[in-house]
Amino acid sequence: MSTCLRYVCLHLAVAFLLLLNPASGMAQTATTGMIQGTVKDPTGAYITGATLRLTQVGTNIVRTTQSDDAGRYSFPLLPPGRYDLEVSKSGFTTIKQTGIPVRINEKTTLDLTMEPAPVEEVITVEAEPEIIQVGVTTLGRVVEERQVVNLPLATRNFTQILALSPGVIANVANAGALGRNSLEISANGGRLSDNNVQMNGADANNVFVTNIGDGNGSQGVAVPAPDTIQEFKVQTALYDASTGRNGGANVNVVTKSGTNEFHGNVYHFFRNEALNANEFFRNRAGLEKPRLRQNQFGFTFGGPIRKDRAFFFGSYEGNRQSNGVTGGATSVAFIPPLTDDRSPQALGRLFGGQTGRFGGVAVAPDGSNINPVALAILNMRLPNGEYLIPTPQIILPSGIGQSNFSIPAEFDENQFNLNFDIHLGSNDVLSEKYFFADTDSMVPFGSGANVPGFPSTNDGRNHNFTLTWTHIFSPTFLHEARVGFTRLADLGTSEEPIRAADVGIKTPVTVSGLPNIGFLTFGLAFGAALPPLGSFINNYQFADSITYVRGQHRIRAGFEFKRIQSNVRFDFDQRAILRFFTFPDFLLGLPFPDNQARAPFSHVFVSSARAGLIGRAQRMNDIAAYVQDDIALHPQFQLNLGIRYELYGQVSGALGRLSNFEPARALAEPPPEGTFSGFVIARNTIGNEPPEVLRLDSDTIIENDLNNWGPRFGFTYRPFAQMELLIRGGYGAYFSRPGTVTLFQTGPNLPFAVISTRVGVPNNTASLQDPFDPTLPRPEDFPIYIPRVVGSNIFVNAMDPKMRAPTVHQWSLNVQLGFARDYLLEVGYVGTRGTGLIGRYRFNQPLLASPTNPVHGQTTNTIANAALRVPIQGINPTNSQLHTNGFDSIYHSLQASLTKRFSRGLVFLASYTWGHSIDNLSIGDLLAVGGFQGDVRNLDLNRGSSDTDRRHRFVFNFYWELPWSYTGRRGWAKLLNGWAFSGIATFQSGLPFSIIDTSAATIFATTTSRAQLKPGMTLEDIELEGSVHRRLNRFFNTDAFTAAPPIGDGTGFGNSGRNILRGPDQRVVDLAIIKRTSIGWPTEVSNVEFRTEFFNAFNTVNFGQPGNNFASPATFGVINNTTVAPRIIQFALKFNF
Repeated sequence: MSTCLRYVCLHLAVAFLLLLNPASGMAQTATTGMIQGTVKDPTGAYITGATLRLTQVGTNIVRTTQSDDAGRYSFPLLPPGRYDLEVSKSGFTTIKQTGIPVRINEKTTLDLTMEPAPVEEVITVEAEPEIIQVGVTTLGRVVEERQVVNLPLATRNFTQILALSPGVIANVANAGALGRNSLEISANGGRLSDNNVQMNGADANNVFVTNIGDGNGSQGVAVPAPDTIQEFKVQTALYDASTGRNGGANVNVVTKSGTNEFHGNVYHFFRNEALNANEFFRNRAGLEKPRLRQNQFGFTFGGPIRKDRAFFFGSYEGNRQSNGVTGGATSVAFIPPLTDDRSPQALGRLFGGQTGRFGGVAVAPDGSNINPVALAILNMRLPNGEYLIPTPQIILPSGIGQSNFSIPAEFDENQFNLNFDIHLGSNDVLSEKYFFADTDSMVPFGSGANVPGFPSTNDGRNHNFTLTWTHIFSPTFLHEARVGFTRLADLGTSEEPIRAADVGIKTPVTVSGLPNIGFLTFGLAFGAALPPLGSFINNYQFADSITYVRGQHRIRAGFEFKRIQSNVRFDFDQRAILRFFTFPDFLLGLPFPDNQARAPFSHVFVSSARAGLIGRAQRMNDIAAYVQDDIALHPQFQLNLGIRYELYGQVSGALGRLSNFEPARALAEPPPEGTFSGFVIARNTIGNEPPEVLRLDSDTIIENDLNNWGPRFGFTYRPFAQMELLIRGGYGAYFSRPGTVTLFQTGPNLPFAVISTRVGVPNNTASLQDPFDPTLPRPEDFPIYIPRVVGSNIFVNAMDPKMRAPTVHQWSLNVQLGFARDYLLEVGYVGTRGTGLIGRYRFNQPLLASPTNPVHGQTTNTIANAALRVPIQGINPTNSQLHTNGFDSIYHSLQASLTKRFSRGLVFLASYTWGHSIDNLSIGDLLAVGGFQGDVRNLDLNRGSSDTDRRHRFVFNFYWELPWSYTGRRGWAKLLNGWAFSGIATFQSGLPFSIIDTSAATIFATTTSRAQLKPGMTLEDIELEGSVHRRLNRFFNTDAFTAAPPIGDGTGFGNSGRNILRGPDQRVVDLAIIKRTSIGWPTEVSNVEFRTEFFNAFNTVNFGQPGNNFASPATFGVINNTTVAPRIIQFALKFNF
């Protein structure tokens, strides 16, 4: 056994011994809460031996305990809900406290005073638990059923509520989005992929991409209908040792259970575009409102199977949506000024005399030298009779055409819940909860094209199952075991109405459809880029915890195990990509030197195609163990101490297809016969390898990280016993589970795949008729080993073999002040530091050569010799990436909130955050290429505001039941009673952005660079004054930038910083008007509810980011989109019983 493993076992043994120690205990789990407090007499003396009897309202389930010698009592592991408490002792008045709220992951503190009484007397009062969170250092809050069902949620998705808490950054929820539209959040500077969602205690995350929302080929977290949610807890920072997996927000969702009474509802939510406003740019262009039809309907029903013993709850919801408002249903394309006359002569009149990006041959005035493939594409029609490349709707002053498209996207969903709770006796509870959702969608512009004809489709399934057993050994010793299963299945693809052969393009054997063709200097793309992409993930889970309460200690120890199967297919060999700088480049389509360009480039600047064995069957085991001790050193001072160990098992491949490239093992200069040095394969890799390929002694290609110990420390201090004033703070270390998509990106590596992405000089033999690498292997050739030689262009995605889980350090100090019984003011500081964050960059960037500093014998710098100036010759310099822990972040914030808990018909929360998040890379393991822009040899040049940074954010939400109760005539009473209002208002700063230049850095074999500032220009010179409306065509000073500095016959990197500018802010108010009319059937509380919801109620225009590419002058500095839909009105009818 290794030293590290001995260390782990020793600590787990110590944790177990601590649990057996009489001075131990803790309080609540992911799905339960706790009631705690003290029992005193009027003099303040503690009462020992008082009997406390707790009854859950609705089920009559009873728990009992006694106060200890310090008057302390507690009820751990309580399901969320309302409880009644009876306290009795001989010689004292019996107390009954009613309506005590218990919330998940929270402690309800209720201190009791018993009056002496010579005779038995009972006093019943409504419970008034303290609003401050004594003994809790976790930042966050519980969201109750009342808010979930009554707030106007833009897509009826609980994730919108995650953004109501301080410290959470998110885009405004868009009511025009397609389907569920789960909100991606950044909690206290964390990455969007750094959050953890549990449903009924089970891991609900997608381990592939680790994001909350859906994506092409990946299902997001389960999104049960609001009417099925009991409550959920949003923990934004400093959660205790019982919770781990990630360093961002931790979200626990609990669905409803049945009670002794039959309850439920039937509902229908309805939208139609006739009720809505028109989008700003469509309205300005004179276009009609796009279609938006939605019907969301369902029911819930729950009740007893056997009174006081067994209960059930079930639900169904359907969603049918036809949506022309969502981003994937609308598109803005910038198209050359074509007409419906696509003859060579007409094209010659339009483009005659124009050359490609690098000069040379010009388009003939009569169009006689237009490439026949280009001519075929321009005259090709879709099945509906429209041109493949549409004639632009308008011609802009710059001469470029523009077309706005709106084609309704489609979304269908059916979801079910089925929950059972069985009390096997007074000490055992068995709880089963199951959720299932089936979704299908079609997005017209979801495949990489921004003109019609290439829609994407997606088919998804989401299963979430938990079975929990709670056993009470005694009031102070409890056990909870849970098994869980989550299955996320998703398959996305795109349609291909036109084949490459139809227009005369020669493609690899696996590519039949038209390649995705796009332009680097203006926004036009056609053909499908999205290949069939599917992920099928099974997550088997087991968790066990023991709670023991005694004296001033509350300790919980637990263990978690997960077996994860991530089966992913990504049929990238079925798609190909072509990129041109300009439209004349496309029209001519000539190779070099036929095009007579002044640089050795073909008119086809980029050609990319792939081949290989596609499927991956990833397997991993995750293990966690923890001990958490809450110590009440004094009634006014408590400590929270914990430690958690996380072992994230590295991925192994069940199909034997794991390979890696380790730059440190590679020969920089390959011999003439070639080399395989640097390539590494897992132990179970299929096939035979050449001698230079290293076969590892493990089925994984990354070493396991065995040192993830996460300490947790917190304190709460109450300076004045009679005042609800609490000072609290703490520190915690957390480890983020990397998504398996990181390792999946080794899929294109040899020997199981070959990617031929030729950019610039390596592609100079390409023509529009024959643009792809003729040496690309056929599928039956794999596994295949291709020797690396000088001049080869082998693509690799490399992994640091010692890559570990990123670490997130959190610390905070804040003050809570409770006043006027129901109000809580909270102000504090929160800081976060991320270290060892995962990112990727181009590790083989060409070096600069000189006579005094030659590189592999090269003494000059030209575009043509870029592949010879790389650190490792024969490896593609443009797209080959290295994944490492080389990135970090820092976040500081001031956070304030004012909460009013529900009383007198009103509940609200006002949250404000001033924060600043800084990093050198905000994207970790997403499918998009890392996001690094600039010289990779100086990562600090990429340091700047995080992509998700918003300096100021204020959110206010409320629910208000009008307090009057008219008792006059019945008709007037029906009309005047039962009114309620709710709303969410969000005001936040804009997101930062960089100015890029895709025509820069050509001497470094890339088009990923920030732009060059003119000499003497500063940030003040770039920013312009005035409203966004006045700056739509010039949001910033576009004259502040110039071409990148020349190096040799190419260009270098620009000198502008990352995220130096900030886009438009966001301001949205959503409102709801609710009218409930009591009907008294079939139960006394039955009512009919009619509600009208107004999303973006005041029709505020929220503009998107401006065009930021210096190389695209037509759109540079121009804003042509909005981020939030215009006002959308929704009606709903519900029958509650």
